[in-house]
Amino acid sequence: MQLSPSQNPDARVISIGDATRPEVCILDTGVAVPACAICNKSVSLETAKIDEDGQTIHEECYVLRVKREQVAQSPKAGSIRKPSGAQD
Repeated sequence: MQLSPSQNPDARVISIGDATRPEVCILDTGVAVPACAICNKSVSLETAKIDEDGQTIHEECYVLRVKREQVAQSPKAGSIRKPSGAQD
C-alpha cells in the first residue's frame, strides 16, 4: 500500500517565504508538493483545493475551519432569544 503525500511520515517540510507556515513539502523521493495553509501537511496535487485567499488546502481542513468559524459566530447556547412579539 502506497501512502499519499499527506499521509507520508517521511515527508520533509521546508519553508519558503514565511518560516511559520511552510508552502512546500519535500517528500523522501525528492518530489516537492504544496503544503496545506491550515494544517501545514503536504497536499497531493490530485486532491488539492484552493481557499478564498489563493492558498493550497485540504478540503477536510477547510470544512473544519468554516464550521469552527460558524460556531464562534453563533449565539451562545444559553442565550435563547424569544421571537419578537412573544409574551412571558
